[in-house]
Amino acid sequence: APPPPSTMPPQIQSPSASSLDTTSSLKRMASEEAKEFAAAMGQSSASSPETTCNDGGGRDTSASLGSTIRPISPSPLSPTPRQRDVTEPTVENMIRKDDGRPVDVGNWGYPGYLTREEWDVFQQFKAEISKRPPSFQSTIYSFASASEDPTYAECRWLRARKFSLPQTLAMIEEATAVRSSAGCPNFFPDGHVALGVEPSVYHTQYPQCYYSFAKGGYPLFFSKVGMLNAEGLSCVTTMRGILNYHWHDMMHGYTAQLERRRRTDPTFKRYEVVCVIDLEGLTTSHLTKRALDIVKAQTEMDSVCFPETLRHLVIINAPGFFALTWKLIAKWIDARTASKVTILGNNRSKWTAKLRQLVDVDQLPLDYGGTGTSIERYLEAETIEQYTEVHAARKAQEEERRIRQMAAIPSDDSQRSFCPRTLAKGQIVGQKAFHFSVRSAASHHATVLQDESMELSVFTRSVEGGRLRITSPAGRTVATVPIRHRGKVGGDGSDDDDDDDEP
Repeated sequence: APPPPSTMPPQIQSPSASSLDTTSSLKRMASEEAKEFAAAMGQSSASSPETTCNDGGGRDTSASLGSTIRPISPSPLSPTPRQRDVTEPTVENMIRKDDGRPVDVGNWGYPGYLTREEWDVFQQFKAEISKRPPSFQSTIYSFASASEDPTYAECRWLRARKFSLPQTLAMIEEATAVRSSAGCPNFFPDGHVALGVEPSVYHTQYPQCYYSFAKGGYPLFFSKVGMLNAEGLSCVTTMRGILNYHWHDMMHGYTAQLERRRRTDPTFKRYEVVCVIDLEGLTTSHLTKRALDIVKAQTEMDSVCFPETLRHLVIINAPGFFALTWKLIAKWIDARTASKVTILGNNRSKWTAKLRQLVDVDQLPLDYGGTGTSIERYLEAETIEQYTEVHAARKAQEEERRIRQMAAIPSDDSQRSFCPRTLAKGQIVGQKAFHFSVRSAASHHATVLQDESMELSVFTRSVEGGRLRITSPAGRTVATVPIRHRGKVGGDGSDDDDDDDEP
């Protein structure tokens, strides 16, 4: 157990400004040498999301600093690779056996359950694919790196348009165009580069993660949409950065989970996810244009570029107005789509029972009716791992810079990090984020235990500016830091304070 606080917590007071929207991120570090740098405090402003990429096997130096999120499971699966079997599309294994019963809605359109008409469309689709350019084919086989069975991938796209070949081809062409607009050939393998800030900072304002696996081997994803703080996100990244990170999440985070399951179970072929959306805390005041734009942009990308990847969606702690709206919408959509969605209110026993139908208890977080690590502790563990990796990457970059200086080769310092520079002397034990949105002044308290130090990073989009004052428990001013977003300068020299200004 940590030692008790040696003093009362210091006070962190927000700038006095006419209008300020600032997110502060605090990293607590345990160290035997904390006294040496307890007074050292850093100030940073977020860098814009980089789009520097490497289309080959290596990674650019500018993209190496940061952390590539590696999914962690409360009960790790064996990484031992096995022989992967691939479905050979033939009449015998693609068309369902006619036993006089209608095909189950959960199996419709999958290999082995096609009708004769759907099989004919499938063959035409295969012939059409062979005529198309590599970019078109890459769109279809977007999870090839996770060894998705090509036949299952092809059926995914056909199901999305109910086996209408013209509509399917049009959808893939649209998705190919969207993929090309990502601006990065390998879809941001580093989340830090995608966002322009460490993902752990992003997750303080929008908690979400791949956690473990549901029954059937489907990746299990949690998203606390009720805690989405759109104003806080605008302080640490931009809409472009959020979309970049969603590309990273789908093409690297989700794909890593699929590959992990495939390695342990070669028979796993339905590349789908069980998604839990927690709306606890959601009110109508949260439904701002910025918040809705974020959800809409991510949803549109998924529906166009990653069709038929949802196994089941469970929305819990839904407020009354949300549940009522869904009852109306459910009447207008097809039964197959509606069967994938379950919406439950704040009755914990009901949604716990539903989650346990889909997920084994030991694969569920403690705060969602299981015995696994809670989501908060899980994200905290990811944060600690992430900053450890960031620190290692920084040391490698500093060594490369030293070598470049010796060889008189220019260094690339475009990528910045907010990893505490004091990490070399200790270990990160936690991270806290405070969001200030004030017109005059506001304050937060942060506790620093004995043998700990704290580093403060500040992100803002306030063009008015202000001062951040840090005071000791005794009221003594430790530091006063001026804060101001420089904004974008238009052709007339004025600040252009649009919604996509970089923080």
